[in-house]
Amino acid sequence: MSRILALFLFLIGSTLFVAAQEEDPALQTLLQQKTTLPAIMQVVDNYYRSPAIKSRLGAANAASSYKHWKRWEYWWSSRVSPKGEFVNVSEKMVQATGLQQSRKIGSSMSSPSNAESVSGAWTLVGPNVTTEGIGRVDRFIFHPTNPSIIYAGAAGGGLWRTNNAGNSWTNLTEDIACLGVGGIAINPNNTNQIYILTGDGDSNGGGLVFSFGYARSSIGVLKSVDGGFNWKKTGSFPGTSSSLSGYRLVMHPTDPAILFACTNDGLFRTNNGGETWINVRDNGRFFNLKFKPGSSQICYATGRSPDLSRAYFWSSANAGLTWDSTLAINNQINQPTSRVELAVAESNSNVVYLLCGGIPDSGQFKGLYRSDNSGVSFIKQSGSPNILGRQSDGSDNNNQSSYDLTIAVSTTSSNTVVVGAIE
Repeated sequence: MSRILALFLFLIGSTLFVAAQEEDPALQTLLQQKTTLPAIMQVVDNYYRSPAIKSRLGAANAASSYKHWKRWEYWWSSRVSPKGEFVNVSEKMVQATGLQQSRKIGSSMSSPSNAESVSGAWTLVGPNVTTEGIGRVDRFIFHPTNPSIIYAGAAGGGLWRTNNAGNSWTNLTEDIACLGVGGIAINPNNTNQIYILTGDGDSNGGGLVFSFGYARSSIGVLKSVDGGFNWKKTGSFPGTSSSLSGYRLVMHPTDPAILFACTNDGLFRTNNGGETWINVRDNGRFFNLKFKPGSSQICYATGRSPDLSRAYFWSSANAGLTWDSTLAINNQINQPTSRVELAVAESNSNVVYLLCGGIPDSGQFKGLYRSDNSGVSFIKQSGSPNILGRQSDGSDNNNQSSYDLTIAVSTTSSNTVVVGAIE
């Protein structure tokens, strides 16, 4: 049976790129040079209404694919420019609504009553119980000194905080138009100082959310100095496009003015609390960054080349100012790998782990690698079973590691490793 046509639509600047899956290059050809919503949907509507197309794809497959297109059209219909041009939705919504809110980005006002009068009075009428998932919470961080205070970042719902170990939650970004949170950092010396990296990086690498335009683009890093009541946008990342998204936001272990933003368009560093950012590594997509435990200078990063052909591990000996990629591990993982995640062992500061995912639908678990010399060399620990798949015994060949992949090491044993994937 023919597989459903999947079209990958994404924006880089003002250019719309359309890449059709192997099944139907005919639609890809028809959509070339179509850069507005009306122009695209006119082609799509005519295409799927054609009896010849229904016959070739099969009525059920054609109907299912067309349904996804109509959902995509509905979602974008209220988010494009008056001429139907695609824009950075998150940024435009902040521009349109943020300046009217009393708790807006950059606001100096702090009256809750003003915020309520502008936002309107809303109360929950239900449902209070759900048997289905209600969305992704991709980022999670504890308060530096109080374990009952936890911050959670949602893929499209902003930043939340609990002061009572999760019994109740408060949205700290309710007046900032629906944004994805890719990273959270808190100053341990002044816990009222909070940073969030916007943009849903986990959806940026592929899948339904990305393919049909629902991924939240980044508007950069936001900063609060009053515990999350008011927010201000920090400096812009130089040389990035409107399709920017974030993966991790990491604060230097001893200097809270130094932060790193891992994005799909390079690795950025600030040494002044976000006032300005520099691109310290522009070679592709960066997933994670960690400092060697106990060190303020040695740090590691993982990423992928711009052409998606290979994964990389980098190390830095000067707190992320310059990076070395001429490492033996990069030859070991020189294969199509969707994502590489990183973990360090607090109980043994020389131990570094790399978890390598595969290409969706064409390759499974690429391996878990361990270094006992701070990333100078690695040994492959295992490549099977497929710990990233859907079967509990690892017998399948599936993974979606560009979308969900994580690894952690026990704080007391460098041999105890926990991995998260589909199941």
